Amino acid sequence: MSALRQGDVWWGESPDAKGRPYLVVTRDQAIDVLRTILVAPVTRTVRAIPTEVPLGPDEGLRTVCAARLDNVLPFPKAMLVRRMGALAPARRDELCAVVSHDRLLTGRYAGCRRRPSPSPPGAAGAAAPPCGRPGRGRWPTRSPRRWTGTGPSRHPEDMALHPQVEALLARMAAAGGGSPFQLPPEEARAAAERSAPLLGGPGEEVAAVEDRAVPGPDGPVPVRVYTPATGAAPRPVLVYLHGGGFVVGSLDTVDGVCRALSNRSGAVVVSVAYRLAPEHPWPAAVRDADAAAAWVRAHAADLGGDFDRVGVGGDSAGANLATIAARHVRGLAFQVLVYPVTDAAMDTPSYEEFAEGHYLSREDMRVAFDHYLPAGADRRHPDVSPLHAPDLAGLPPALVLTAAADPLRDEGEAYADRLRAAGVPVTLSRYDGMIHGFFRWTAAVDASTDAIDEVAAFLRTLP
Repeated sequence: MSALRQGDVWWGESPDAKGRPYLVVTRDQAIDVLRTILVAPVTRTVRAIPTEVPLGPDEGLRTVCAARLDNVLPFPKAMLVRRMGALAPARRDELCAVVSHDRLLTGRYAGCRRRPSPSPPGAAGAAAPPCGRPGRGRWPTRSPRRWTGTGPSRHPEDMALHPQVEALLARMAAAGGGSPFQLPPEEARAAAERSAPLLGGPGEEVAAVEDRAVPGPDGPVPVRVYTPATGAAPRPVLVYLHGGGFVVGSLDTVDGVCRALSNRSGAVVVSVAYRLAPEHPWPAAVRDADAAAAWVRAHAADLGGDFDRVGVGGDSAGANLATIAARHVRGLAFQVLVYPVTDAAMDTPSYEEFAEGHYLSREDMRVAFDHYLPAGADRRHPDVSPLHAPDLAGLPPALVLTAAADPLRDEGEAYADRLRAAGVPVTLSRYDGMIHGFFRWTAAVDASTDAIDEVAAFLRTLP
């Protein structure tokens, strides 16, 4: 290979001007080590992103960002080193492997921008992408394994938590915190407000944020409108409904998520403060969500949006309301459902597997439904359990994200199956090693950024 030989280690330069070691290996060696990483029971799927940057005269080689070892710990670094040959001792946590351009993994491939790096010493014209998280000018380090089949996956990786999630749960346990649902509603709401900025980190700057109210069935519904610092009008519009078990959550608890979604997608985001239980039981939240979605679609132009690219989305309970609004408000262009609540029966295998110890518990959901549903309410009503809606045909295309270690995993994926069976275009991504709530925890869990970027990419590709 001209100046680069198999087994060589060289130093590229990252966007922050810090060197990172790259190892030249054969395709078979790379496949071997990546397969080893993937089958290790404590690790998650690693993202590989092929680029079009040739190394030297051999056009068959391409640079692939294969792994950051700090994202696959406690996988032993020594084993990886033995598999791939001797490495420079420093910065092994930023290892990238030079392999064939063939796709080595079946994970999600993100549309990240390539950033050429300076050539390694003695290799004219060679370049390599930097490693890191997407959305910040760096390459992603990992991705979810996407499950697109029918029924729940029984892959053993589903049982293991990502080290970042394990660390977060340990910190919550040490602080005596965790899920707020075992507290009285007012205390639970206060706890959610306190934890949101700690787990979400500082919000991104956007072009404009406006608090206003839209007409609702029983009075004004507060909303917050985010105009991005990117793109130009007319823009897509996402009506976003926060999670919180129908009991907690506010415009502030999802402020960071909405800012990030707006900037990274170029869409106007309208966050909705629907009424909460138990003060306002079902169907108050459904009525508010429907009213907000209908109003935003009718007034999209006033918000700098495109009437034909207005859709709904949300996480958890908010995703439940989004599925219902997608049925009630015809003409919406898309739906984004992040670990949606779709069945109040709470009897799926994932409810059994993750009944406790994974932040959201089965008991939490029982309490939430008890607050939300009036006595005697039909739990199979389609506006409570969208999975039981008789007809899903004609609904807008959907992006469904689930967390592997989440009691709600199976019902979210079952709803995606129902949509697909009804002829609705569906993209389903399961985030391995993640738990309920991760979507909003950008300061604690790297996969949160991955998931937000996936939603943003979905919005950017709207016709």
